Amino acid sequence: MSGVFPAITDEWFAKEGMSREPQVWEDGSRVDNLPGRFEWWYFDAHLDDGTTVVAVLYTKPTGNIGIPCSPQIKLIIRDPSGKSRMHVDNLPGSAFSAATDTCDVKAGRNWVRGNLQTYDIHFEVGGDSADLHFVRTVPSWRPGVGKCYFGEDLHDYLGWIVAVPSGVVTGKIAYDGQEHEVRGTGYHDHNFGNIRLSKILGHWYWGRLSIADYNCIFFQFVSAPKYGSVKLPLFMFAKGDQILIQDGSKLAVTEANFIAHPSGKSYPRDLGFLWREGKESISIALSNPTLLESRYLLAEQPWYRRLVARLTINPYYFRFNADLELRIRKDGAEEVRKDKAIFESMMLR
Repeated sequence: MSGVFPAITDEWFAKEGMSREPQVWEDGSRVDNLPGRFEWWYFDAHLDDGTTVVAVLYTKPTGNIGIPCSPQIKLIIRDPSGKSRMHVDNLPGSAFSAATDTCDVKAGRNWVRGNLQTYDIHFEVGGDSADLHFVRTVPSWRPGVGKCYFGEDLHDYLGWIVAVPSGVVTGKIAYDGQEHEVRGTGYHDHNFGNIRLSKILGHWYWGRLSIADYNCIFFQFVSAPKYGSVKLPLFMFAKGDQILIQDGSKLAVTEANFIAHPSGKSYPRDLGFLWREGKESISIALSNPTLLESRYLLAEQPWYRRLVARLTINPYYFRFNADLELRIRKDGAEEVRKDKAIFESMMLR
């Protein structure tokens, strides 16, 4: 696999000393905060009134992990009218603390706490705030042991655990000076690693859906040219509280009708994920994306580093809210559902 090693086999569970079922400590702090390490805890919610909330607590800006711990807080609220508000706050390292045996993370006045089954978060940035309670309805999940290694020495890795693939969300959000009681569905995952993403990855697509009794996570990353530009798809599909599919090897991704962005990047108007096994298939079609966030990943770097880096790379991150069509073919019958879904594109080259 050209130096790309997803840690998903029985041998990896033995090597890492981990069980098949995710444990509470896995959502605690997983890396130290020395330069070269990164970690973030991500939450999003689709609320019944049409509001979308994204809240992320980073140990340091994703485009500048070569620095010591410098926590960054992000809060995005898109109201039912479609107006988005994004606030970012950078804090000193002394404002950060995190437990290693459970999820108990704090950065200034912002915090997240949970135990895989339930979570409470408090974010306040730029005058807006979110106080939300998550109750997991789909079992916590990770592909294999939740790591993918890069390089024959098996030192550099990217880690990922989905603590809440889907859950019920209740609480309060405040924006434009008004407080709103809210309810809806939510998601929480946790990423960590010990190498700059641009060194190991070219780009990725990630998304999730929650429709009726179905929940799904779909993800494909492409490794950096140094590692053969390998495509690695990941897929989790659940019905009710049962995870039915965890095999990403049968997932194919298609992109079409690209939209130009002022950054010089482009993203697909139509993005498809198709899982197929025999006569059974699950098709996820995303279209008409509304841009929630676009971010130049080197923005926090000194100007001279940005100037030099721009000669070879132009890394950008995009997050979208899109129209979603889910099509399930099973036992000779077809079921079609439509809704909205969040997806993202990370372009590191």
